[in-house]
Amino acid sequence: MRVRSAAIAICLHALMLLIAGQAAACTTPVYRYAMINWIPAPYRFYHFHDGQISEEDAATNQMLDELAGAEPMVANIMFRPVDFNDEEQMKMIPRLVTKTWESHDKGPMYVVMTPWGAELHAGKLDKETVDAMVDSPMRKKICELLNEGKTGVMLTLESDDEDENKRTAKIIAESLAKVVEIGKSEDIPPEFPKDIDVGVLTLSRDDPAEKWLVKMLLSFESDLNEPEMSSKAMVFSVFGRGTAMLPYLGKGISEDNMVDCAINLCGPCSCTVRQNCPANDILMHWDWTEVVEKMAEEEAIAKYGPMEEQYAEAESADETDGQPADDAQAGESPEEGVESSNPQAEQTPTETAAEQDDLSRVELPEAIAKALAEGDMSASPEELEQTAILPFSGRSLWLISAGLAAAATFLFSVSYLVMQNRR
Repeated sequence: MRVRSAAIAICLHALMLLIAGQAAACTTPVYRYAMINWIPAPYRFYHFHDGQISEEDAATNQMLDELAGAEPMVANIMFRPVDFNDEEQMKMIPRLVTKTWESHDKGPMYVVMTPWGAELHAGKLDKETVDAMVDSPMRKKICELLNEGKTGVMLTLESDDEDENKRTAKIIAESLAKVVEIGKSEDIPPEFPKDIDVGVLTLSRDDPAEKWLVKMLLSFESDLNEPEMSSKAMVFSVFGRGTAMLPYLGKGISEDNMVDCAINLCGPCSCTVRQNCPANDILMHWDWTEVVEKMAEEEAIAKYGPMEEQYAEAESADETDGQPADDAQAGESPEEGVESSNPQAEQTPTETAAEQDDLSRVELPEAIAKALAEGDMSASPEELEQTAILPFSGRSLWLISAGLAAAATFLFSVSYLVMQNRR
């Protein structure tokens, strides 16, 4: 039997080392950064056909096309029809997908793969099944809570053992109460969120409306479908736009682990956290535009101050720069012994540097507006240099933190190998 609590704890602590190494570069909490920047990985829908497509399949394909091509994105899916008699088309399909198709008699069918390469479905597919696969009442509840700005959602997949379910619910309630108290403490860093608010939901394995959600969650790891696992409750921490951490179960559902899990979502993020995060994306049907724009604006204000003030500084600087010199207006000239009022003529190197620093602050509103328009608050060092936002000291801190991140990534890799060996 594997020691899952120790394994996930190793992963999370290594992940926090990586986050700590990037703290100088970004103080945005993980859950907010994930909502703003992490695009959910797509579930891949393939329609294998022999060149003849029925009316029912054509209607299903049209539905999948519309979902996959919607702007803004409302469902994290990708759709591709494939004529299996066409060798060129077949060459374009990943081998894992064709192997899955081949294992099901190589006939006309739909194959649906998760982003992590697990088979979600193989067979017929109609519009009603697509609706149930893409959305469900529980997923709507999760999206509503995250859309409200919740730090995350503790989703419990219930077991067959009622006592186990009661124990899990009690631990989660006590843990989150403790997390709220931690958020109020004066000892935590100033950038740490004070309003930690985690939602709690419970999912029954036998709910027919949640058949596909349960199947997704149990495909996160290959052994979650083993018979002995049905007696274990599983806790999935969901955040961002539907990213779910690998589950805690059995003895791994402890107060320490639940507190750590919630706290880690509030730690400072970095652009390398996602690829090192032990998590998968759930298939969701939701328009995240409103909450993403709101959080992006809040982050910009937190970093640079209210935009009205920034634009006021810019306008003031523009007026000062454009005003003619008093001496020139009076018709006086430098040759007559009057000091020149031209600032550039009298600037010392030190004054020039100071003015350049002022100009860098003036350019901030444009950079903020650009970041908000693109929905990406994670500009590269080169981009920051071009917009004069990042001074030399900031670039130095970024390089130092990048080095620390590389070391932390190595530690994470070692920890991951330990986890695999302890299962």
